[in-house]
Order: sequence, then structure tokens, then C-alpha cells
Amino acid sequence: DICILTRKRDNSSPVEIARALSQAGIPVSGGQGGNACDFPEVKQMLDILSYIDNGEQDIPMASAMLSPVGGFSEDELSEIKICYREDKTLTFRACCEKFAEEFKENLGAAGGIARKLQEFYKNVDEYRKLAQLSGAGTLIDEILSRGGLEAKYCRDGAKKLKNVRRLAEAAYTPSGELNLSEFLNKIKSGGYKLAVAEGGGEGSVTMMTMHSSKGLEFPVVIIADVSCSFRGQGGRALLFDEKYGFAHNMFDLTTRVTAP
Repeated sequence: DICILTRKRDNSSPVEIARALSQAGIPVSGGQGGNACDFPEVKQMLDILSYIDNGEQDIPMASAMLSPVGGFSEDELSEIKICYREDKTLTFRACCEKFAEEFKENLGAAGGIARKLQEFYKNVDEYRKLAQLSGAGTLIDEILSRGGLEAKYCRDGAKKLKNVRRLAEAAYTPSGELNLSEFLNKIKSGGYKLAVAEGGGEGSVTMMTMHSSKGLEFPVVIIADVSCSFRGQGGRALLFDEKYGFAHNMFDLTTRVTAP
């Protein structure tokens, strides 16, 4: 029921907090555990991102189509490919393009698949436009929300959502949020290794970063290092009131003066 939120995973604060709680006999979920990229939900998200970044890829496209973003079944993908089985030179993505165009007016099952393809292309185009304006973390959040993945992972258990949130967290660096291509290159160059928090058993205190906690709920939340800046610079005075809680200083845009 208790969650401790930290600003970043790769500094000393989470380690010190975990050590102090462990010494007090309190189990903690937050140590370095397995690899997030080994989980199916993270692999699927990486395929979706890869297809958004580069549409000339068959396997990521098929994976994105089978996800809630596309909503296709394996039988529907097979029907698309079988329709053009005589032409061995056609890639799967080329088959999809031909199918969407040739059967768009069809009133049967093939027409339904064609219209679903057109909707899929439209959604992916919107994600590509967003990728040009926003970073990879923001894009993942949008896919989770709009693509139906967030609701699905919440139904399947909070762990899946937490794993994907861990992937999104990797897009944020001290110098800013990585764009999609930079983010995918970072994951690839790191050997598709992304550490996730290890469970501490029943009754343990959960420790995670603020970004990883998005979409999750806890009755009690403790915010660590709240008076320190994100980039690790020195701490600063932070207003606190028993009734109203924490407050940052006010910045007057006209006079450009900071005040309580």
C-alpha cells in the first residue's frame, strides 16, 4: 500500500532508501531485477515504435497489426497474404497496401479487413506526426492511451503496465527527452537490456520513479528528493504547509522575480 517515488533510477537515492528500509526489516520492491525487453508487452511496444519509425519493415508491421493498435487477428493477416500467394515477389506490407485498395468497396469479410487496414494506416500516420513533434516517452504514453494498451495491461495486471512504463522512462535523459530514432538506437546499442525493479514479496514497500508510476495507484505515496532538481543540482528551499502540502516558489513572468 506504500509507494516511494524517486526522480531518477540511476542515482544514489533509491539505493540509500532501499538499504535503510531493509536494515529496518521492511521489504522493498525496487532493486534491479530482470530485463524489461524480455517481456512480450515491451517487445510488442518496441515493434510498434519500430514500425512508426520505419514503415518498410514487415515483421514490426505485423506485430503492430496484431496489437490493440491494429486489432487484427492472425487469420486476417493470413487472408491478406494468401490473397497474393501467387506473386512471390510481394512483401507483406505490399500485400496489405494492395488488399486495402482492391477490397475497400467489398461488402463481405474482405471489405471489413480492407477498411480496418485503412484505419490502421490512418492511426499510424497520426503517430508518425506526433513523433515529429514529441519525444519517444510522450509517444509511448499516447499509444498506451489511444491504442487501448493501457486498459488491456491494467486488466491483465499492473506489472505489464509497469514494464512498458519502464521502457518509456528510458526516453528521458538529463539533457532532455529522446526523439523516436534516438530512443530506438539507444535501446539497440544497449543490447536490448533494460533493468526493471525486482519484487520484494507480499507486504513490501514499492519504490519506483515518478514516470514509471503513471497509471498506477497507491493509498500512500512518499515523494523522495522533492527539493532537488531533476538534473541533480543542489537542493532548494521548498514551501510546506500542514494543510496545503508542498508548493514551489512563484515566478513572476513580468518582473522575472521568484518569491514564496
